Amino acid sequence: MDSGFGDRIMIDAKASIKKRWQKRLPLWIAGLLVFIFLLKHSLIFALGWVIIFILLDEYIKEGYWVKKSDFKKPLTHENIAVIASAIFTIATLLKRKRKIYK
Repeated sequence: MDSGFGDRIMIDAKASIKKRWQKRLPLWIAGLLVFIFLLKHSLIFALGWVIIFILLDEYIKEGYWVKKSDFKKPLTHENIAVIASAIFTIATLLKRKRKIYK
């Protein structure tokens, strides 16, 4: 006899996903607008914003800033933040040495 427990878990999971998207969508819209604005003025600030945005999105989505075990999984927020940080560091060093962009 089915108690409906599995159905209740599925409904709760769907409601949780919907609630998270309702919180994340305004962040994504604002984040994209800030990124475009910063990109027009400075690549360095735009890259810095990407790192901050990734961490904010992770906190809203998962409820934590960084989880060590997620570094081992491909294409997680943590991996993307590390890649963005590496690009940010390289761009900063290039700017100091060559003055190639604003």
